[in-house]
Amino acid sequence: MKKDNTNKYNNKRAKILLKGFVPSFVGIFIPKNKKRVIFTSTRNEFYNFNSRYLFEYFIENYPDYEVKYVINDEEKRRRLNKKFGVENNYFIETESLKGIWYALQAKTWCISALETPVGGVFLKFNRMVLHLGHGAYFRSALFLENTLPWHKRFYYHIIKNNFSHHLITSDAIAKVAPKMFGCKESQIAILGEPMNDRIFNPNEKLFKSIFGEKILEQKNILYAPTWRQDGSLKLFPFDDMEWDTFVTFLEENNINIFLRMHPSYEEDLSFYTAKTNHFKIIDSKTVEDVNEVIALFDIVITDYSSIYAGYLLLYKPLLFLTYDLEEYSKKTGFVVPYDKATAGPKPKSMKSFKEEIIKLLDDDTYYLKERKEASILFNGNNNTKENSKQVAKFIISN
Repeated sequence: MKKDNTNKYNNKRAKILLKGFVPSFVGIFIPKNKKRVIFTSTRNEFYNFNSRYLFEYFIENYPDYEVKYVINDEEKRRRLNKKFGVENNYFIETESLKGIWYALQAKTWCISALETPVGGVFLKFNRMVLHLGHGAYFRSALFLENTLPWHKRFYYHIIKNNFSHHLITSDAIAKVAPKMFGCKESQIAILGEPMNDRIFNPNEKLFKSIFGEKILEQKNILYAPTWRQDGSLKLFPFDDMEWDTFVTFLEENNINIFLRMHPSYEEDLSFYTAKTNHFKIIDSKTVEDVNEVIALFDIVITDYSSIYAGYLLLYKPLLFLTYDLEEYSKKTGFVVPYDKATAGPKPKSMKSFKEEIIKLLDDDTYYLKERKEASILFNGNNNTKENSKQVAKFIISN
């Protein structure tokens, strides 16, 4: 049954906006602490994406700065403070007046999504609000969406003046970014993504602790499609799909497929895991930030998600399942040409799907040229292992 995902989190975003409306005006006149930097991610609920890695970099390299991360989930905040040392109190809330006041006193806010530590308007006045994003822009977003509902357009108009800068990963995407965000060209900062530092140093210990010590001796594929506005996602969209045959294929070739839905639109995947233990779940409860381990996969499969943009830095194989490309293009659209950006085969049948997987696993040169070109398109020259350092210097110099 189809469901409408378009407005799923509107109430939460509206609550954040309205709750901070009055405090944001007051905050204009509050003296700012230049050494206080506040980080947050999606809806002030997640510890992930670029804000996570930049936050950890600041802790390690700028001990003279007062860095905090907003987690408005009390249990998660408690767990994280325990992990990082309760005495440090690195994780804070902005639900209370005390928490709001504390965040408003910070000279710098770094955010992975469009939700700020405190909602409201004119938040960039007397403060740097750096929107780090959470992946190179591939599909259209904000004002460039093809079928943008009026209430979302209205919301984006309200918040567009909250941001000092938007991090963009390449010159190609920077060309369309001002229209996407409704901002000036001078507000676009072309920098590498802090979360891509992890691409070159994946967390093998975490991966093995969850999936077993011998997991990396097998062939592992990450399948991470993006969400659909109507929720009608088909994971294996083949007319000739035969599950017994496909399960045998996975078992004979010692291949695992790790299924990961968009963290905000997860669903029950027991249908697949019941068929074979070669299907595995790697949802946000298992690994909150997939960037920790994405480099450990032999292939990444997706459709329209930018999850693979950082993975391109390794030039490792990609595969795309695009059964509804025409419909998705009409509803959402892309900031770069789809065929140019998707450096991998696009099988239309189960037979072809299996054949392409084997080709990608056996031949390192298959689609290699296209992957290198796509990496430049998305990542520009930001193939450094020191993106966090680069962004931290940008913050301090500004």
